[in-house]
Amino acid sequence: MYHNDYLGTSVSLPKEWYVQSQRAQEQLFNVGTEIVAGDKSELRAIAKSSQASTTNLFTVLEHPLGSPIPFIANIVCLAASTANSPGFTAQENLYFIRRTMEMSQLEVEFLESMTTSTIRGKEFDVMQVEMNVKGLTIKQTYYSIIHKNYALTLIIAYQSDEQQEVLQSIVDSITFD
Repeated sequence: MYHNDYLGTSVSLPKEWYVQSQRAQEQLFNVGTEIVAGDKSELRAIAKSSQASTTNLFTVLEHPLGSPIPFIANIVCLAASTANSPGFTAQENLYFIRRTMEMSQLEVEFLESMTTSTIRGKEFDVMQVEMNVKGLTIKQTYYSIIHKNYALTLIIAYQSDEQQEVLQSIVDSITFD
């Protein structure tokens, strides 16, 4: 179980999954920036700027980091301060993420227009993405909500329907005090 007292949120995490340390989360962010930005200095600057105002609350992997498999299903939870952006919406947050991804060197397909999903009485804006990374098709679903002056974003990444089901159950477990 993950709980954040400040945000008043809790998420049930599978006991057999692997919660990453703060250091491992930073390393994963840096690897992700390399994959997304490549040699595009503008994207590197955007990543560095967003890292300054965003906290990685947790990253949880289905298998240990470094496992000899092509892809590890995972969930990431980010909190980006919106205190200096009154009226900033979850949809705008996803739009910013989308624009950044469109600028990247990745082959990204946005599967449908943004939608909403009600989870435990709270409305999240949702964006579904499919991308090709080093020959692997990776699917991601982004869930965003503005809560206590933060854009709270849950990102699930998976390849199979089975992985998606497990990850969706994690998302569906979120509670707000």
